[in-house]
Amino acid sequence: MTIQSKPVTNESPTTPGWYPFGRPGSVAEWDGHAWTSQSRPDESVAEPAKRKHHPFRFLGHRWFWAVAVGNLIVIGGGLLMVATDSKPLTWAVVVVGMIVFGAGVVLLVDRREAFGQLTTLRPLLLWGIVSGLVAFALAVLIENRLEPDLGLPTEARLWLAGPVEETLKLAIPFLLLVFGGSRFKDPRAGLLLVILSGVVLGGMEAAEYTAQSDLKWTPLLMGIIRPGTELIHPLLTGFAAGVIWLAAWRARRPVTAVGVGAWVLAMAIHSLHDGLMGRNVNTSTLKPPTMESAGEAVAVSVVVLVPTVVLAVLFFLLLRHAARELVPPDVIGVNAPHWRPQLKRWGVPRADRGLDQDSTSPPVGGTATG
Repeated sequence: MTIQSKPVTNESPTTPGWYPFGRPGSVAEWDGHAWTSQSRPDESVAEPAKRKHHPFRFLGHRWFWAVAVGNLIVIGGGLLMVATDSKPLTWAVVVVGMIVFGAGVVLLVDRREAFGQLTTLRPLLLWGIVSGLVAFALAVLIENRLEPDLGLPTEARLWLAGPVEETLKLAIPFLLLVFGGSRFKDPRAGLLLVILSGVVLGGMEAAEYTAQSDLKWTPLLMGIIRPGTELIHPLLTGFAAGVIWLAAWRARRPVTAVGVGAWVLAMAIHSLHDGLMGRNVNTSTLKPPTMESAGEAVAVSVVVLVPTVVLAVLFFLLLRHAARELVPPDVIGVNAPHWRPQLKRWGVPRADRGLDQDSTSPPVGGTATG
């Protein structure tokens, strides 16, 4: 996976200054890492050129083909499980497929966020992967061992998925935010860390569900639907990360009210998702229903994919709501309007809210044409 770095116009995106942010006649302050939420008038700034909408533009992007090929590999893993009943081999194939699929998810967000501009990219990739693996291991321990040992009913375990999994995916990235030094405090760095953590946990979960030996053709069903289902992990937790890290950066402290609110919202949505979707699993074993034939597995997958795609789109829109606030100045012009900052006041100290710069204030450290 190659994370692209967009070309910089006039000023480096790490140069503090006042830049157009997509609103005509106005510039906003970029501190070198994030938008401060402050804006001021500048009549020289025109509206960015309108983008022509092409309904099949996605066919020309690498992220789409990575997602498509990754899903096909996972389907192959499901067929392999049906044919060989080999859990280790199925795990290996599905994990490879989910790596490709997850790379597509990262590339999709990278097109908007230009993660390649981050100077600490390699440790971010490493820690994101470690975070996902640790989160998955702890989730298995808690959900498959601790909760049953405590005698919790199946329904309660499904509704607890939100607090458990959302917290675990954020745990290591948040510890890095608190103790890891300045490289992990950059809001885009936090977003990338958490998206990777979610991608890895989702990939491992997809392999766990697909490599089930006593359900006849159910592994084929899992191979078809699990990649889309697992999008909840990077997209939903990515939304929370976008809010948490931007608010922490502005407030200069890791814990903020809006950050806690985003975390709680992610937990609530995840629990609602698993609690409602869990009605289709065996309430005693938490396994999906047995598919008696390939035709049944494909037919059921078609029905399941409809709400899966709808939910994936909704989770993506939620992620975009937070991630658009982190888009750097030099890619504003090439981003769609819905990916341009709205200058949310997340984390801005109460005393500083509403104190936009007036038109006579001089630019600080940069230009208004970056």
